[in-house]
Order: sequence, then C-alpha cells, then structure tokens
Amino acid sequence: MKLKLSTIIQNITARKIFNIRGEETIEIEVKTKNGFGRASAPSGASRGKGEVVPYPDGGVNQAIKRVQELVEPQLIGIDAQGQEKVDLLLHQIDETQDFRKIGGNTSYAVSLATAEAAASSMGRPLFAQLGGHLTSELPHPLGNVIGGGKHARGKSPDIQEFLVLPVKVNTFLDAAKANILI
Repeated sequence: MKLKLSTIIQNITARKIFNIRGEETIEIEVKTKNGFGRASAPSGASRGKGEVVPYPDGGVNQAIKRVQELVEPQLIGIDAQGQEKVDLLLHQIDETQDFRKIGGNTSYAVSLATAEAAASSMGRPLFAQLGGHLTSELPHPLGNVIGGGKHARGKSPDIQEFLVLPVKVNTFLDAAKANILI
C-alpha cells in the first residue's frame, strides 16, 4: 500500500520551450511523491492528412492553459502506473477525434511525462516501466532506404520514408548490418 501511494500524481506543470528548429513546443512535468517525469513534444517538418492537431487554436500558450484548466484537475490523484487509464482520460478530456481541444502534442507530452514519473517512482528506467516482460529484448532496427516528402531535396517521392525491417536475423547487430548492406 505504501509503495502505491508513491506513484500518485501530485502535480503537473506545463511550460513553453523551443525545439531544435527554434519553434515553440510544450514541455510537461509530472510529479509524484517519490518520482518525477519530464517530456516535450517533438514536431515534424511535415504533417500527414490523418495526423492529430498538434495544438489547439491559440498554439502552445492555449495548450498550456488547457493543461492547467482541463488536464491537471483530472489527473491529480491518479496512479501514474495506470498508463492506459491516463491515456484514456486524455482522450476523454479532449472529446475530439483529432485532439484539437488540448492538442496531440500536449497529450503526447503528458502521457510520456507520466510514464517517466511512474518509472522514477518505482526506481526503474523508462524502458523497464513500458516494456514489461520484454525488457531484456532489443527491437529489430528499421532501416531508411529512401527518403522523400518534405525532408528530401529536389525531385523526390511523395512518400516520406521507405523502411526495411530485417527478418531471419538472430541479433541486433546482425539486423543493423543487414540495414547497412541494403
């Protein structure tokens, strides 16, 4: 029982920061009794038709206000280890398909900061918190063989990336070598 109390969300802070391209983005801090998590939202150079809205109308400033008014009151007192519950609450708070009310970037940063706070509270790394029984396995790396879309210069395909996934390899090193050879 005592251990569980250490993972209860006590405070959420939202602030504006700047990404590597000098653009505004949101950073979220989640605090529990014994842990702390911080995450910011990346933003790509391009946005697909089916992607969520990064921020509500009003941008990062409005997103910060929505965290303070809508998100924080709903998440204070929630167990940070209940990642699915936290993510479900974020969907319920937003009430839209494309996250235009709080912003997809806001939801992402809150979710990841919560996972980091839970891991910190339990004294384990984030990969162990999220990976469960798979924490001793490395994933197979994807290799980008053709880059296109907004990231490419000159004539390029409309598709942003063509990725390969090595199969029938036994180790991470073998998979990385296969990607290099392609």
